[in-house]
Amino acid sequence: MVTFTVKNLDEVRRLVRRYPNKVKPHLGKAMRQVGRVVKDGSVELTPISPTKQQYKKSLKRGKSKRTDFHPGNLRKSIRILQNTTFSVDIGVPRNSLGGRYANFIHNGTYNLGPGSMAAKGKGQDVGPKFLERAVTKNENAIHHVVVREINKLNRRL
Repeated sequence: MVTFTVKNLDEVRRLVRRYPNKVKPHLGKAMRQVGRVVKDGSVELTPISPTKQQYKKSLKRGKSKRTDFHPGNLRKSIRILQNTTFSVDIGVPRNSLGGRYANFIHNGTYNLGPGSMAAKGKGQDVGPKFLERAVTKNENAIHHVVVREINKLNRRL
């Protein structure tokens, strides 16, 4: 799990105590937007399986016994799992297409395959720890979303 902390929230705490019914929907909206930013960022950074043609090229004799080639299952499986007023959880459900191997791909040590190497060749920074790197890479965008929603809230109150 990745935790992202926004500091200097004294004003938000004051507003939540003073106008709880008006503030909580805005914070929930901000968390949904933060979730979308991180989800989209992690999809870009997720390693991708090879296509059948890429896999055959990587073999020594070019013959494959594999028949199940579905590149992008892990990328398609990344979801916003839960959204509350003060938090958002992004991950891969266990029962999804990429759920069986998502933990290993995120936390494991491995060499990137031909699909990921092709993506790297196109300038994508794919690899392990894609959720954490998405938060780090999009830190400014996340901060901007939160500040924008707080400013909207201040104008309405």
